[in-house]
Amino acid sequence: MKLYNYELADFIEFLFHLKLIDKDSRMRSRLIKLLTEYVRRLQSEYNELLEHYAEKDEQGKLVYEEREEGARVSIRQPEAFQKANQQLLEEEVVIDQTDERKEMLLIVKEAVLNCGIVFEGVEAARYSRWCEIIEEIHYKEEMSV
Repeated sequence: MKLYNYELADFIEFLFHLKLIDKDSRMRSRLIKLLTEYVRRLQSEYNELLEHYAEKDEQGKLVYEEREEGARVSIRQPEAFQKANQQLLEEEVVIDQTDERKEMLLIVKEAVLNCGIVFEGVEAARYSRWCEIIEEIHYKEEMSV
């Protein structure tokens, strides 16, 4: 199963709001926990980018600039930072289909593909993408059915 760093938060949010019970809910929670680890890694790598590109004062602390939307870290090379950040967001996250994860992935796949929710507009496009991601899950027994 593959998705991009920029999709993690929205996909987790979608999974979180699926109405599931018992084992299905537990399997969904396991996948969310796994995806959340990737969100933490993404945040850590973003912070590393900030450290590298941010302006710092004499004590080595980040310099902030006031804007209408609030204070933001002042960036020395905005174009280079933006390019590096875009590359980070476009990196693929690959969830290996191991035997250990088989039950979790197949249950979540079934829950997503058959969620019974009516979507329209932007939400329909997002759901279509979530289905593309989840349809990449294949195990040998499932493929022969």
